[in-house]
Amino acid sequence: MMVGVGYEKLNFLHRLVGKLMVVGANVHFIGYIYKWSLAGEINKKLAEDYIRWGIVALICLDLLGFCSTEYVRSKSYNLFMASHVVSFTVFLFAACYHVPACVPYVVAACVFYTLDHVVRAIKTRVTTAKLRPLPELGITRVEVSSINAGWRAGQHVRLRVLSSSMGWWGWSEVHPFTIANVAETSEGMVLMCKKTGRWTGSLFSMAQTASYGETGMEVGRDVRVMVEGPYGGVGHTMMSNYSGAMFVVGGSGVSFALSAVPDLIQAPTDVKVIDIIWSVQDPSSLTPLLPLFMNLVRNSSSVRVNVHVFYTRAISTTFDGMNLPQGITLLPGRPKLEKLLDAAITNTTSAGGSNGVFVGVCGPVSLANTMAHVVKDSDVRLCTAVGGVKLHEETFGW
Repeated sequence: MMVGVGYEKLNFLHRLVGKLMVVGANVHFIGYIYKWSLAGEINKKLAEDYIRWGIVALICLDLLGFCSTEYVRSKSYNLFMASHVVSFTVFLFAACYHVPACVPYVVAACVFYTLDHVVRAIKTRVTTAKLRPLPELGITRVEVSSINAGWRAGQHVRLRVLSSSMGWWGWSEVHPFTIANVAETSEGMVLMCKKTGRWTGSLFSMAQTASYGETGMEVGRDVRVMVEGPYGGVGHTMMSNYSGAMFVVGGSGVSFALSAVPDLIQAPTDVKVIDIIWSVQDPSSLTPLLPLFMNLVRNSSSVRVNVHVFYTRAISTTFDGMNLPQGITLLPGRPKLEKLLDAAITNTTSAGGSNGVFVGVCGPVSLANTMAHVVKDSDVRLCTAVGGVKLHEETFGW
């Protein structure tokens, strides 16, 4: 709240402090072992209770450090979370028994942590959501009609599905998803959950076992969910103050563009040109979202919206399966982000814009890193002429 940056952007500080604690604790232990060995009193010291509690605290920190590696987080997120809760709880008690002077610091930390959970509880709602599968995208569309306000473009919520169909422990898992629409609409809050792992795979399977209404038409499946948030977003940045906007999204990262672009079109804005660059694996992924893109292109009277879809598993240079209206293109291969950024800047300048270009990227870490290098190495003269380029990243890996 104070710095205008989401918690996921500050997570590197959390990891840095954690690594320093692990290294510091091991150096502390090895130093004393060396000192006691020279003095010939190592057995005597290791027999003392406060030293044993110190060793317990050290083991907990080392376990935290190992289970927090990227490999463990990606392979077994539940192990990562369980080790965090158990190890750090034991560590707090062990540290107090090791050095009683730690007690006031531990108490202070527990107070702040408790307040944090109180705030989370205030921002949490238990409600009913409707699940709909989008097979072409491998995505589960989650519609929460009872929540239709309270978020800004680019923000995300943490979702928990309260159903035994998610597995023995699936109900206990919380996963973040970017909100895929603007506030105050009849359909409520919409999330697009990509099927990438066991939990999201179970969610997709639930959505496929849909219920049916009185007319026999498929209406989706209702399920109880816990929605926490919103969090993150663009912070203090006002996208509507820029003259141009470019959204580079991959896969389900299109949620960011689907919430930000309608907001820019509907609200009073200085934006003159908006480009959406969406990378998918298969061209059929465009089918379920084509009506949304067509509405964005046609309903933007004062803003020029262009949608460029690139499919990376290209077999041929053409796709005859759909007729696309003006403003929407479907091309094979990976997008040439350097040329697309230069074109966005040039089009904004030609439209009379001089307040800069906002570039929002949402997708895998590799996509965000690539776009960051493209912005960094962009033509200085073009950037100066348009008023600068602002980059905002929403990545799938924290």
